[in-house]
Amino acid sequence: MPEELRGPERVLVLIHGTWAQDAVWTRPNSAFCSGLAEHLGAGTTLVPFRWSGANDHGARLLASDELRCFLQKMRTTHPGASIFIVAHSHGGNVALYALNHWAGANEIAGLITLSTPFIHTTPRILDNRSKHSLFDLESANSTRMLFYFVVPIPVTFAVLHFFPNHEGAALMTALAVCVLVGEWLARQSKRSTAHAVFERLNHASYDGHLTTPLLVLRADGDEASSALSSTFLLTWLGVRFWHWASVMKDRTFRSWRFYLGATILLISLEFVLPVPATFGIKERIGTVWAELCAVSGFVMMIFLVLQLLAELAVKLAVRPFGREAAADILKFGISAEMTPPGGPWDVYHLPTLVRSPTFENFENKARWELAHSKTYTDVVAVEKIAGWIAEKDRGARDVSGLP
Repeated sequence: MPEELRGPERVLVLIHGTWAQDAVWTRPNSAFCSGLAEHLGAGTTLVPFRWSGANDHGARLLASDELRCFLQKMRTTHPGASIFIVAHSHGGNVALYALNHWAGANEIAGLITLSTPFIHTTPRILDNRSKHSLFDLESANSTRMLFYFVVPIPVTFAVLHFFPNHEGAALMTALAVCVLVGEWLARQSKRSTAHAVFERLNHASYDGHLTTPLLVLRADGDEASSALSSTFLLTWLGVRFWHWASVMKDRTFRSWRFYLGATILLISLEFVLPVPATFGIKERIGTVWAELCAVSGFVMMIFLVLQLLAELAVKLAVRPFGREAAADILKFGISAEMTPPGGPWDVYHLPTLVRSPTFENFENKARWELAHSKTYTDVVAVEKIAGWIAEKDRGARDVSGLP
């Protein structure tokens, strides 16, 4: 077949990172693409893959499904070509999710990730008390808050309508009824959500099942990876404080229920025990228990507020990982690591220089580029990528018997 009619020997799929749908380095005339084409020769085709670029786990999973279809199309369009993926930042996670447990991954010659913060998620080890607090947060707290502080108001007025001369008894009766109903509904709500909560605990987007050769390219002082890694300590401290507040709230809540029950019982004796009012025994005992009930209820509310504040702080701290990470941070530990799970992978760390040897005519004309961008602006990086691709391409062709 004439050389001009042959398809490309290799296809490089370029995947941009977060918030970079029109990334300069993925353009055909960019210095990065020109450098790769120069090192690899005329038989190389570079094709950009566009996704939403949203900083959201769901967006990356959706993009991974689209990437599988895109790679399948490349294999159909260029049946004799070796297909490589070059992905920057979270584009590397998109590629990992696409290749994970995919039958077509064996036909992808290699994956190169540039400054990718590999997301690791591990289910938190929760004791029974923490699980109880977690279920409360998922479902039961709203039910309890409704029946402890909202519903008693109309119930109290309804009781007063039938017993206008017994204000104290009406209030305690309303509280007792609402607490019993609220507890029952909260328990039903917890049972219905327990299975869903722990199903999410077992979810993992990437579990280390990757058969495609991988080159991990990194640079010193990567701003994105450093920002994500710094959230790990903040979230760990926040989650520990949340657990402590949950335990204390649960303890004071049990005390509050006990004091409330005792107060209701003692005040209700007014209707069944003919004790003379001159003694004042019932009144004094009832007042003491009512005060204990009020104090424990106030302390319980303080710990509930602390728990909610800790939850809010943790979700704000982990927000750089995306909205869905914030939603599940109390159930998952999340971190950004240098490499994905499993191995062995090829890892190359760009040498530290006072000034990076960038392309002279790089589009942004930046004298001092971001370290996160160094993996596609650095001449040494392009040479390393091209050399690795050439090596893997030769190995794949030797195995398959292609020229």
